[in-house]
Amino acid sequence: GKRYIVVDVYIKRDERKDKKFKERVKDNSVALQEKVTSELEALTVDDLVGVQSRVIKARVRRNLLKEFNSVLKVKGNPYPVEKIVFSKWIMQ
Repeated sequence: GKRYIVVDVYIKRDERKDKKFKERVKDNSVALQEKVTSELEALTVDDLVGVQSRVIKARVRRNLLKEFNSVLKVKGNPYPVEKIVFSKWIMQ
């Protein structure tokens, strides 16, 4: 049968003074979701539940940080995302 992964991703901004951050996230939500989907589709079930799953999860977090910064950067702030947090990471 098919397996599914459910992931909730939270983005922490780097600078509190970046007042338009939430607006940029909202405006680019489809692109950000596509980055998450693309990153997760590249994984196997073994990647997600195997011995290396913690390492894989950390790699996914690093990759998404890089990708999200690329989507959300603005002049004067090339790295607006400080941290990616997975509040939910469930295999079904």
